[in-house]
Amino acid sequence: MRVMRLTQLLAQAPHQARFALGQPGRFLRLSTDRILMAVLVPSIGRVGAFLVRRIQSRREVSLVEMPSGRIGHFIMDTCFTALQIDADSRQEGATASRGARRLALWFAQAETANPTVSRIWRRNLRVVPRWIGKPTQSALLKEGRHDIARPCLTMTRPASLLLSRPGPQHWLTTAEIRQCQRVLGNNGVAVEQPWVCLHVRESSYEEHLHHRPITAPNYRNGSPAEIALAAVALAERGYTVFRMGTHMRQRLEVDHPRVIDYAHSRFASPMLDVYLGGGCTFFVSSGSGVDALAGWRWRPQVYLNLVLPSLVRYGFWNRSLLTFQTPREAGTGRALSLAEWAPRQELFLRHGPVACGVELERNSAELVRAVVLEMLDLTTTDHGAPPGPWPARDPNDPCTRTEAKAFSELVRHERIVMGGTDDLEWADALHTTRQLARLSQAWLTHAQHPLNGGPHS
Repeated sequence: MRVMRLTQLLAQAPHQARFALGQPGRFLRLSTDRILMAVLVPSIGRVGAFLVRRIQSRREVSLVEMPSGRIGHFIMDTCFTALQIDADSRQEGATASRGARRLALWFAQAETANPTVSRIWRRNLRVVPRWIGKPTQSALLKEGRHDIARPCLTMTRPASLLLSRPGPQHWLTTAEIRQCQRVLGNNGVAVEQPWVCLHVRESSYEEHLHHRPITAPNYRNGSPAEIALAAVALAERGYTVFRMGTHMRQRLEVDHPRVIDYAHSRFASPMLDVYLGGGCTFFVSSGSGVDALAGWRWRPQVYLNLVLPSLVRYGFWNRSLLTFQTPREAGTGRALSLAEWAPRQELFLRHGPVACGVELERNSAELVRAVVLEMLDLTTTDHGAPPGPWPARDPNDPCTRTEAKAFSELVRHERIVMGGTDDLEWADALHTTRQLARLSQAWLTHAQHPLNGGPHS
């Protein structure tokens, strides 16, 4: 028991130990376990850094901390970084005298959003215990070895476009899949039927994350009532619908045998989260993190209620339909065009919509249903199979021309707001995004959503 307690303490950040050592009065009040931690953490870091440097003399080494505290970042950022390291390794193998591939060592944060995802990464990556990885990283950074202790790439960068299709080994085993199907079957779910996952983030998620009540509005939070009509429409077409999420306060008020409020079900589990999200026909969300389970397996996605800064910030790594909230001028309620909204984005990013005099209008339940059925029409032929070509559009169609103009404006303003300097990189982002995602036709033709000067007729 003592060893287990000491291991937990060692997993804490080394700066806590240094903080304690810098205060003699507090140091004397520490338990024996914490004294041992304060002594051992720097020693472990020095030993770990020494071993890494020895390996570095023979082959390139990367030590990366996985952002395991949030499931979207745990999946997407780790994927992006692993692909970047693999690309670096291939380039080094072609140019350097050392032919060995780069050795990538990973460790997780103190909290893990999903233990099943953690187990999948341990099967596919070289993951070391945190009580070794964190002190070693701190020691390397203190020495200035940023070439070894590298940061995890985030999904907010164009590095997401490095993604190739993930291999099947980056998911559940056959035994785990059968276990999930058995649990669903025992709870009356027809496992042979295709399913769709829906998710709307609530403020209760933030309260759980920050351990305090949240009163300020957040443009990413909504209500399950927004997806109720879409859930019924999907169920009536023969699909099982799962309302996903954890720490949800509100229930999905839909009375239909094929609509399951999985977030409040008694059989929900981390493994089932992975199975349902990765095996769905498509996933509907607002880019709230849990949808990364679908992106991991190249499932199509519908992103609802985005705001302009979200377009390039999210990694669209499969077929996607996008809709945006409508920015309205505070006080008058007048809908803003893209040209009026773009200059206010930086203030919005820093201080929120109130500071920039904007009120954001979320997608209506009717619009959400129309967009979801639009995606259903695009995926009916394969029921969630790996993405193939989408139905072609006439390039002279007015909706297609409007979409192209909107994408161009969105990405161009996004580059200005986020301070992008590499035009080639952002040009690639525009080109690739146009291949993988499209603005929803239902959103483009909706009267409440103006594009560059007024409603689209």
